[in-house]
Amino acid sequence: MNARLFLRHREVRLSLMSILGQLILITFTSVKLVAGGVSTEQDLVLVLVLIGFAFIFAVTILRLRNLAKITDYPEI
Repeated sequence: MNARLFLRHREVRLSLMSILGQLILITFTSVKLVAGGVSTEQDLVLVLVLIGFAFIFAVTILRLRNLAKITDYPEI
């Protein structure tokens, strides 16, 4: 696969920026959960947010994988 061609796609750059943002939010949420000092309701909300962002992260990875397959084929 041509990495230069892959990274030139706008969708790829947007997906990579999305992954970076998701990792930041997942890290922040995880640190908040581990540090404690929040109520049970806040714990529940933070766990749901963590699960949601983990799902979005997985979907973004699958999208990047699909884009890698598409860019590997020659233009017709």
